[in-house]
Amino acid sequence: MSRNEIYTATRGNWKLSLIKAQNAEYVFSIVNGTIMEVFKPLSWNKCTDSERIFFDGILAPEAIREKYLDKSVKHLYSRGEANPCKYLNL
Repeated sequence: MSRNEIYTATRGNWKLSLIKAQNAEYVFSIVNGTIMEVFKPLSWNKCTDSERIFFDGILAPEAIREKYLDKSVKHLYSRGEANPCKYLNL
């Protein structure tokens, strides 16, 4: 997957609280429990045809990406968990 494809897949459309999401400093793209990319959201918006939201953003700074890329977060998810989104204070 290209970086642009990862961004497109990660940026939305999520069933999340717009207010809570606006407090997120970074958004992780996670595949099979591993962080594949890190983005810095510049804005969060509501989808016009649903209650879902999406972000417009850029790649996170290199120091942040190096800190999190390829790290496992499997321990944060329970088997069968329905919502793929989480808010974390790291």
